[in-house]
Amino acid sequence: MMMKSAQTAKIGKKFQAAREALGLSEEDASSKTLININFIRAIESGDYSAFPARMFALRYFQKYATFLKVRQKFFDIYDESIASDNLNPKSSDSVIEILKNNRFNLI
Repeated sequence: MMMKSAQTAKIGKKFQAAREALGLSEEDASSKTLININFIRAIESGDYSAFPARMFALRYFQKYATFLKVRQKFFDIYDESIASDNLNPKSSDSVIEILKNNRFNLI
């Protein structure tokens, strides 16, 4: 599961600002959306390690974005803070080779 990165933190601040602009606390947002407050905090902090799987993070992210009327794509390919050119797969690499070598931090 992807942890916090500069990009996810930036996106999280966008969500937090939208919630605050509506005059809602984290608790209010959780109550109105039926999203666990820990997941709201995870989205707003940009740290998706609180989610048990990528699909949960994606679905709650979309649900919260819809509630806040925030237009934002889910950032989930890999943690850019640790990516470098030598970690990017070559087109000749198979998916199995990439996963075996742990060259991607996928969620």
